[in-house]
Amino acid sequence: MCSQIWDLTRYRDEYGEIYLKNIDLLFDKLKLSGKHVIWIVTPPVDNRQYTKLDQLMSNINSLVISKAVDRDFSVLNLNKDLQNYLHLRSNDGLHWSPEGHRIITRLLINCIGKIPKNNIPNENDSMHYVSFFY
Repeated sequence: MCSQIWDLTRYRDEYGEIYLKNIDLLFDKLKLSGKHVIWIVTPPVDNRQYTKLDQLMSNINSLVISKAVDRDFSVLNLNKDLQNYLHLRSNDGLHWSPEGHRIITRLLINCIGKIPKNNIPNENDSMHYVSFFY
């Protein structure tokens, strides 16, 4: 689940306060699920087009990462990992090209591969991986 760009731009959350409050609620509910959670930090935006949004995301991402780590979630920091791949954004500066999505998929597979074996469900357990990228 990742709606950071939507939440920060559509709800007039100029400083990310509403977003961070909702992250706490979401993370607490996810922790109660007893499932292994991989939190995917929103990939960077084209900072030439979205200077203010890029700055806000940079400021709050470290807080979100620390909240995720405090709850023993795995973190895939696409904001950091894709800083040198902004050329793979579409013209709108937000969405990713097919090549960009392949890189994101590879990074997610690598992250899943690092999950300790005792946290990986067996074939009788139900586990779903869902992610949304904007």
